[in-house]
Formats: sequence, C-alpha cells, structure tokens
Amino acid sequence: MNYRIEEKEPFEVFGLELKTTVVNGQCYKDIPEFWMACGQDGRGQALLQTAGKKTGEVIDAGVTYDHNVNGDMSYMVGCIKMDQVVSPEYKTLSIPKQTWAIFQTEWKSENDDEKLHEVWGRIYSEWFPVASYEHADCDFDMEMYFGDLQSGYSAEIWIPVVQK
Repeated sequence: MNYRIEEKEPFEVFGLELKTTVVNGQCYKDIPEFWMACGQDGRGQALLQTAGKKTGEVIDAGVTYDHNVNGDMSYMVGCIKMDQVVSPEYKTLSIPKQTWAIFQTEWKSENDDEKLHEVWGRIYSEWFPVASYEHADCDFDMEMYFGDLQSGYSAEIWIPVVQK
C-alpha cells in the first residue's frame, strides 16, 4: 500500500453535517446519497463559494467524527477553513495537531467510491495488523480531495496514528 506518515499542525474544516450509523453498513448508503444531494440542491456549490474555490475545483474533505459505541457517527462534507468568515449554517471542526498515516488511492471521480472503500478495507485488514502504528485517540478520519476539472482529481485517506 502506498502511504506516508506526516505530522500536521492544527487546522479547521467547515461544512455540512450528516448523522448516520455504521450499523448494517448504513453509512455506505447514506454518505454517497448525502454527497449527491449536496451537489444537486446547491449546498455543495455554496460551500465551495464560501471556501473561495474556483469553478471546477473539488470540496476538500469528507470527515467522520463523533463515533460512539452504538455505531452512530457524524460525517462532514467540508472545506479547509482559511481566513474566511463562516456562517452559522456550517459546522466547524477543529482538527488537532496530529500524526497521520496518509494513503494514496486510485479515486479520480465520484464514480470511484468503490476504490475508496477498497482502500479503507485494506488499511484495517492488511496495514494496521503489521504496521508499527495504531489508531490514535483522535476522533477524526478523513478523505482529502485534490484537483480540478482541468488537472484531474485525486484523493487520500488520512488516519490519525501513534507508534505502537
């Protein structure tokens, strides 16, 4: 698996929130539907404009957080917060200084969700069992998206880690 370990300073992400659950894989249905709805109803475009992005650029992140023992969790479609003022309609997450295992993916468009799911599965079934790292006590797992219509798109999976 193609990955790197990087320490990142604290940063903020703001965006649109969805409440879902991992029970019976419901999140794998809810999250793509949420992305599609945000694209169709204009919320995604409004988020991009608030973030100061140009036409054709992608939303920066998909973040899972607020996991609890019964399987419920929150998910955000979000953008990195720079200096912009963010209206209260958006939730803001403060991501702490963290060491991240950052995994490259083959994702090139929203039609490649299965490629992302495959990498997530391999991280937990293949990488974590043999890695010298374990999941950190940090409640944020992220998919980070890069690119635009002209240069193409890519995605990385960011998982907070500490050495075993």
